[in-house]
Amino acid sequence: MAELLVIARPRPGWPRGAVVTVQSDGWTWGREESLDQWIAEGSSARDFPDLFSIVRVPGVDPASLADLIAADETDPGTDQARQVARRLWGLDLAAMTVEETDAFDNQKVDLSAQRLGAIKRRADA
Repeated sequence: MAELLVIARPRPGWPRGAVVTVQSDGWTWGREESLDQWIAEGSSARDFPDLFSIVRVPGVDPASLADLIAADETDPGTDQARQVARRLWGLDLAAMTVEETDAFDNQKVDLSAQRLGAIKRRADA
């Protein structure tokens, strides 16, 4: 299974739906990436920064999703965007079902490879 770290709250250089990284199933996310990790390290759920959501895609090899983190090398961007170049692809969160959106907003959503393909969009589209 692949797990994607996706921007939940936009900030400079990172629009909502941008994929930050793709990891394999069971990846240990950092405390600001995962509510479960945040709580495990002793912080209160109400204080969680809610910057990211984790999208799990069962049965998909993470290497097959490498295009989701391909960078636009032609975009000079801002200082922050230069650290990690703007992504060519992202997720069209408006194309998600209500149930998927609710799960995304609650930090974790499971999508089939077919659903992921249906909501994958070029960042400049």
